[in-house]
Amino acid sequence: MKYIVVTLLCAFLSLVVQGKEDVYYEVDGAGNVVVSRIVEGLSLSKEDIYLTGKKYIEESYKETKYKILYDSEENGTVVGEGEYYEFHNGNYYLNAYFVSAKFSLRVDAKDGRARLSISLNNYTGKRINQNKTADFCDKIVEFPPFNHKVETEEEGLPDTPNPSDVINDIGKTFTANDSYSTIEGRKRLYKKAFPKLLLKADATLNEMEQVLRSARSIKVDNNW
Repeated sequence: MKYIVVTLLCAFLSLVVQGKEDVYYEVDGAGNVVVSRIVEGLSLSKEDIYLTGKKYIEESYKETKYKILYDSEENGTVVGEGEYYEFHNGNYYLNAYFVSAKFSLRVDAKDGRARLSISLNNYTGKRINQNKTADFCDKIVEFPPFNHKVETEEEGLPDTPNPSDVINDIGKTFTANDSYSTIEGRKRLYKKAFPKLLLKADATLNEMEQVLRSARSIKVDNNW
């Protein structure tokens, strides 16, 4: 006799969060943006929750080259990596931007309850200007709404600022080769991208919670 998990993993479509403006998040000590929730009242054991979470990660993120970052059945913990590919785009100063963000989804299981969390660190993507394409990678917390000095001064910056001042305000994200217009474009881009990113994370957690609540354990007799 052994237990297997039968899960209703139906066509993992992205859920759209309707009528919800704010998603609660925290910034951890490593500078990651973390969206999390506790799911209680599950009719599953610690092992079942762990197995269901692992199956969800394996089935959901194959197309984005998923990989398991951490896997411990004993601890009831599994962490997988996925990507919100080109979840936002925009045009600023003759540049077209396509923004993606890798994330890690963590499931910590106990009998009847689970902690689900998504960690986000960088914006990645490409910038296209005419026939030229450049990749970028920027740390999320170095931009609005986190960098309040940059956000509040954005509309009032002079037309010809000292580039070193802009770079020092933001940190090490930009190099001396980044033009002022490119910096301003990315600031405005990420200010609009961040709320969308939070909604994507929240939708993933909603989906994961629904999978856990629809999962059940059944006894299978292998001695026949």
